[in-house]
Amino acid sequence: MTTFHGRVTMVCVLLAFVGLPCTAHANWPMFQKDIKHTGATAQDGAESSTVAWDFDANPDELTTDVIWASPIINPASTKVYIATRYGRLYCLALADGDSLWARDLPDGITGTPALSNGFLYVLAEGDRSLYKLDAADGDSIWAKELGAEWVYGERDAAWMESSATVVGDSVVYIGSRDGTVYCLYTTDGDVKWRSEAIGDYVSSSPAYNDQRIYIGATGGFFGDSGVYCLSASDGAILWQYTYVYGNAGGTMSSPLIANGRIYIGMNNDREEGGEHIGGSLACFLEDRQSEPNDSLVPSWSYGINCDVRGTPVAISSRNRVYATSGKGLYAFDAYDGDLEIGEGHYHGIDLGDGEENWSSLTVSKRWTLAEQETLLFVGDGGFDGGHGVYCLNLALDSLWCGDTDSPVWGSPAIASGKVVVGSNDGMVYCFVDDQQRGRIISPNGTITYLDDGGGGRTSSDVSDSEIGDAIGPTVRIEPNPFGERATIRFSLPVGAKGRVDLSVVDVAGRLVRRLVLRDAAAGANAVEWDGWTDAGARAEPGIYLYRLRAGRFSRSGRLVLQP
Repeated sequence: MTTFHGRVTMVCVLLAFVGLPCTAHANWPMFQKDIKHTGATAQDGAESSTVAWDFDANPDELTTDVIWASPIINPASTKVYIATRYGRLYCLALADGDSLWARDLPDGITGTPALSNGFLYVLAEGDRSLYKLDAADGDSIWAKELGAEWVYGERDAAWMESSATVVGDSVVYIGSRDGTVYCLYTTDGDVKWRSEAIGDYVSSSPAYNDQRIYIGATGGFFGDSGVYCLSASDGAILWQYTYVYGNAGGTMSSPLIANGRIYIGMNNDREEGGEHIGGSLACFLEDRQSEPNDSLVPSWSYGINCDVRGTPVAISSRNRVYATSGKGLYAFDAYDGDLEIGEGHYHGIDLGDGEENWSSLTVSKRWTLAEQETLLFVGDGGFDGGHGVYCLNLALDSLWCGDTDSPVWGSPAIASGKVVVGSNDGMVYCFVDDQQRGRIISPNGTITYLDDGGGGRTSSDVSDSEIGDAIGPTVRIEPNPFGERATIRFSLPVGAKGRVDLSVVDVAGRLVRRLVLRDAAAGANAVEWDGWTDAGARAEPGIYLYRLRAGRFSRSGRLVLQP
């Protein structure tokens, strides 16, 4: 989906597991990867929380709530494009985060740009126009105003939040703040069709398959909230599911198309059987016949006591759909909606801090010695700590957490072993495997520099500080899982100067125990955690994370405390 107040993050999945064909190039060209919003790639995702680079997209502090959009990556996996709420679109080098160009558009950019055939399509709030830009330098090709200014009561709320979906390099579909959906020709921006109003506004991003558009709408004053299926050729409504739950309701999530079904989150706030239901994940059959005058019912839906604004992902090999809400992560049976993991918790522990933690998922692959696994990536959009990106397996076990200093509301984008996210304070982060930080160290000690033509140098040719710079800190925990106490052994490289901070946090990022906060010398170190908190209480059994910061290096990983 596109974000509402930006509080949505996506997840990527390995295409081989999703049952989709792999694309010819390793890229992430639009919101949730492709026109079906699968959020899936056959490329490797980062297997550690190492930050390859970061970039400040708000150097002049022009606004707060800087990045709501998700980053996208070009087909060659060499460039990252990311938009800001003050209207600047950046093109960064994926290798090192250097700014290649920046383009200012009127006022804010909330939706995620789309990249197709060397051109960018991005919706600007200031003049409510869709822009086509040259991806090489940001030059404007054309701009098309969409709809009229929208006023919510007495407050101007002209956010244009929908993300563009480009199909076949010929047409682009996008929702508008005036409650309609547009189809424009990519050549000149002329409108091919504009749908009738399907709500007060459309912040959802269109998903496309088999000549049909699927999209959510939010009502309240002028129409009902719901999920709509439109004809891709003329915008006619083929079927719709609507609901009326006052101003609290709305479908801001963007749909996922998978397994011959449509999966989408809804904010249909209501009372049901004496229980408060804040939102739902709903499933609709894709092959329904045209029902222009009837409001149908979902194939299944699951009520959650919190808004569901993120876009889910599907893992066909497990017959599962994974979804997020402000209360946690969930895994459902893709066909009957039975809850398999979750019930409002992230592997038995509260993931976030309540209703502000709205996230979506993306998926990538990981190779082990003998098998291929699937990784889930999700951003933490909470306000009270826990900021960052989580990497999880299909059992929703946390594998690593990458720190950010501010909420992550957009989707992670994945390409070539890198995971890129933007945070609310305007920082862009690229997480990468240790061996991809400019050098690859083989088991025999040979260091190959990625920028030296592949010739490589042996360890005898470089200093200890260079080797340490390539490897970074190493951490080993014995035993893990543990009951009484665990020993955390860490080795610091020569380049790790300054204070060392080793802490234990819960999966929401809240501090549990600070183990080390002092200057530490390079070399081997060890410290024990006895399972007690800084408050002097025994920590509850479950999953925790260690976080090691040493100069410009950082590491994180999982600790499992048993009863």
